[in-house]
Amino acid sequence: NQGGLAEIHPGARIPGSEFNGSMPPDPHIAVSDDYIVEVTNTVMAFFDKHTGVKFFEQQFTDFFAGGGLPSFQFDPRVIYDRTNERFILMALAVGFGTSESYLIFAVSDDDTPLGWERYVLDTVVTDIDENSFWSDYPMVGYNHQAMLVSFNMFPFETGGAFGTTWSIPTELLFDNLPATNPTATRFDTKFSTQPGDTNDGTTDFVYGAAIRNTGSLSIFVFSDLDTLAPGLAETTLLIPPFSNSGGRAPTLGGAEVDKISGRLMDSAFHDGKLYTVHTVAGPGGHSAARWYEISVAGFVDQFTGGAVSLSQVGNYSMKNSSLLQPAIGVNDHGDVSMLFTRTGPNLPLQWWVTSRTTEDPNNEFSAPLMMDLSPGLYSFAQGGRWGDYFAVVPDPDGETFWGVGELARVDGLWSTTMYS
Repeated sequence: NQGGLAEIHPGARIPGSEFNGSMPPDPHIAVSDDYIVEVTNTVMAFFDKHTGVKFFEQQFTDFFAGGGLPSFQFDPRVIYDRTNERFILMALAVGFGTSESYLIFAVSDDDTPLGWERYVLDTVVTDIDENSFWSDYPMVGYNHQAMLVSFNMFPFETGGAFGTTWSIPTELLFDNLPATNPTATRFDTKFSTQPGDTNDGTTDFVYGAAIRNTGSLSIFVFSDLDTLAPGLAETTLLIPPFSNSGGRAPTLGGAEVDKISGRLMDSAFHDGKLYTVHTVAGPGGHSAARWYEISVAGFVDQFTGGAVSLSQVGNYSMKNSSLLQPAIGVNDHGDVSMLFTRTGPNLPLQWWVTSRTTEDPNNEFSAPLMMDLSPGLYSFAQGGRWGDYFAVVPDPDGETFWGVGELARVDGLWSTTMYS
């Protein structure tokens, strides 16, 4: 799956956040014309994009102080809405003893991370048997009208796990609506539903996907997102069967890291195509990155024609190693970049990228390029946790990509780096 001809040209390298007591880091980034916002468990950091200088760093608990929120805050995400020129950063706050669960998020005042409006959304779901559920593992997508955030829901006491997605009209956020319980609509979706990032400023839908089983995906379209009554439609897409890559992957030094298989890890939309990616079983007992290009342009709602179809698919693998926590992004030209951790019994943890252009052969990415190599060996003290996710996002220039990944320091704990 490495027959593509795209050439990858490394640009800036910016050291990111360091271990701060939380594991794993869950690094995520967003990029504007002049700034980078990186979020990790449990810190946000702001950088000058042109110099790489970090000029602000703060714990989420301090940034969102004063609201009586649970102190357990985790799973951060951040986006940059290019159309409306705003950053939106977020995390979850859960109190297990008090049965509280919130999405806490902040919207920048403009295209800089210098001023923010803060919001709190109560995400507790109660079923007909009065069982209460808390939100985990947020997955975020957006267009010029709304932000979509999906959660995996787990019971505080009894009940089964399920997936849900919230739609939040961003126009109301930019008008500084009340900070508590902002206007939002909740949909029942699938476990680990990944809404796609949509940067074109014109598409009035957000498309998403979730693994239905090892031979099919659920494809979602969210519509009427600028209203208080958005719509949702779902269809099933058959895919080449895959096997999950369970357990952990060995790395140099004898430690093992989570593979996190069986769920989609990231998605992005451009020009009628939805791109998404996850980990599958690969050659020789290792893990591979399975990626999809899905044609969704005609899928508007359950009443309108235009079938969803699988345009491209591939299992991307590298010899004698496992590829983990893949992320995927697409720029304004339709070029696609995929980022992942590579590891193996004789390899230190490292992160790589591969890309394809619209001129590359179908189902093929280019030969990969290593972006960074861990200076140390992974420590068992992290309990096998690695990731849980990374990010690769397009720059507002429409061409460049930015990625963030995790490394093992010489003391065995984590650090992050960002590259263009």
